[in-house]
Amino acid sequence: MTIELNQAFMFNKVTIKKKFLKVIGGEFRIYDENERLILFAEQEGLKIRGVFHVYPDENKTVEILGITTSQIIDFAASYTITDAMTKESIGAVKREGIRSIVMDEWTLMNSQGMPVGKLKEENVFGAVLSRMIKLIPQKYLITAEGEREVAKITRHFDPFILKYDMTITDINPVIDRRIIFGALILLAAIEGREK
Repeated sequence: MTIELNQAFMFNKVTIKKKFLKVIGGEFRIYDENERLILFAEQEGLKIRGVFHVYPDENKTVEILGITTSQIIDFAASYTITDAMTKESIGAVKREGIRSIVMDEWTLMNSQGMPVGKLKEENVFGAVLSRMIKLIPQKYLITAEGEREVAKITRHFDPFILKYDMTITDINPVIDRRIIFGALILLAAIEGREK
């Protein structure tokens, strides 16, 4: 069965920005290289568990992805990514709680719950340094099983706006692109909040 992906997931270079001073919940905008909005993600406020809705624009007329967790504490939470149209699970992204103390690490899984990749900080030295000196940008890699590089993510230092750039370096990644974009949203929401 061929999967018809929303065109927004086909971009290889994107920037995600979190809305500044959003008191309840969160809003995340993903832009292409020309700074055109391609995705809008909203985190529900006043919910015990993390719930995200992803739309192609700010009108929020058609939801294309859902990201949810059944866990209350996100220290080692697993987030299920669902196609909002078919209600089918695409995969999941699980935060590796203990490993993330020194170096942020997430496991990417397919719809059967099998690991298909990792999202983690580029190196231990950079991870420790960025925690001590907030001006140093964090750098992340998404790799497929076997350490094959799929994407690079860089957090920018900005005292007002949380901002990450992502470049998908493997044009035909073995990991579903919706899982990659879901991981980017979760990185900005969870790790960004803690930093």
